[in-house]
Amino acid sequence: MVGSKEDMVLPGTSASMDAEISAPISDVNAEPAPRPDQAKDNGGMIEPRLTAEPANASLAHLTAELARLRHVEAERDALLAHSELLRGANQNLVLATFDAQNLREEAETANIRQNEFLAMLAHELRNPLAPISMAGAILSKIASSTPQLSSVQKIIERQVSHLSGCLTICWMPLASTVEKLPWCAVKSA
Repeated sequence: MVGSKEDMVLPGTSASMDAEISAPISDVNAEPAPRPDQAKDNGGMIEPRLTAEPANASLAHLTAELARLRHVEAERDALLAHSELLRGANQNLVLATFDAQNLREEAETANIRQNEFLAMLAHELRNPLAPISMAGAILSKIASSTPQLSSVQKIIERQVSHLSGCLTICWMPLASTVEKLPWCAVKSA
């Protein structure tokens, strides 16, 4: 029966090999007919036999792979450009950090100089208060004091007291700075 399942032989199966072996040998020197899926020997060069369907499938696969690779390359280029931008921003941040540190050190130095100046000023203003206060006390002890002299003495005492209070308020935060100054030997209590 022609066309039955038993008569159909698929190339590369054991049934097709059995059919080739059992086929009558007509010409010993003739080359066997190649199967459609086998390669053809072309003078020492083996050329694969491709049918149109596997070639189209390979071409479609390669085209898809090429598109994917182009997409990956575009993403890589975008990431490299973004990385370069980030590198530049990082360099700017590092430079800004160094500038900020330098500015902070300069501000701290200026603050120390200001505190030293204020400490010196407070020290220099405190020194004449004792003689002024002493002069006010002597004026109050004069026997023949006039009302004007008594008024002047009260003004001196009030201003000395006020200035002494102000210097004490200003002096307290600067006391640690004053202790570090070489020209001022302040002893802690």
